[in-house]
Amino acid sequence: DDDLKYFSGLELNPIIVKNPIAADQNVMRTLLIPGLLNAASLNINHQRKDVRLFALQKTFLNQNNNFIENLHLAGLLIGEKAFNSWDTSANVDFYDIKGAIEAVLKTMYLYEQSSWQRCENINFLHPGRSADLVVANKRIGFLGQLHPDLDKKWEFSSNCFVFELDFEELCKLSLAEKPKFRELSKYPFVERDIAIVVDVHIPCVEILGIIQNSGVSLVDNVRVFDVYCGKGIEEGKKNIAYTIRYSSNERTLTDDEINMAHSKIIKELENKVGAILRT
Repeated sequence: DDDLKYFSGLELNPIIVKNPIAADQNVMRTLLIPGLLNAASLNINHQRKDVRLFALQKTFLNQNNNFIENLHLAGLLIGEKAFNSWDTSANVDFYDIKGAIEAVLKTMYLYEQSSWQRCENINFLHPGRSADLVVANKRIGFLGQLHPDLDKKWEFSSNCFVFELDFEELCKLSLAEKPKFRELSKYPFVERDIAIVVDVHIPCVEILGIIQNSGVSLVDNVRVFDVYCGKGIEEGKKNIAYTIRYSSNERTLTDDEINMAHSKIIKELENKVGAILRT
């Protein structure tokens, strides 16, 4: 398939078809994303600018002459966040597609076992705007913004976001995990904002993971609410702002407890990614 040459960085050994029905269909499907990109391009060429697509299909690989067949789940987002919105500046972004995957993980009771890691060597994704999904210490898939070179190839005028997961492996992990329920706290939570400056290539999800795995048991939830590069920020850097929710099921938290937890998280970010706190 001519499209495969654009998808370097993954070990894809396709199975060759001896008698293809068309010259450009001479290998069996190794990834679902190329098909989604072609479908999105077709829709956009027919004036459907805001596209949401997913596919749940088999993929086929040749590993040392052993034919491997897996069920994959893939998705694509491009265009405005809300269809026919008056606010044409609000396009989909990295966190929209990340949220879609997290919704799947929560449905399969795997969210608590999942984490995001920096995506390495997947050349068809935008550097710094991509991540690997790890569940129960296994790499399950990836997500990210399509590389600008591929935007040109498929003639996309706005950023395109894609993901692809090994759905078969997700199902195995889901069947092994029993649902867990947590009692809602009777005590009030406290939210603190934190704004840091880091190198522009450091993914937001990597910082999110550091906060969530900082050893601070009082952290109940973390969310990004702003990412900024530009005036007032050193070149090669970006400002990221998070809201951290602290809570306890046992008591109302004191200011000293929250300050201590917040300080520990800041220290972790300084040590691991060289973060500079903005005040």
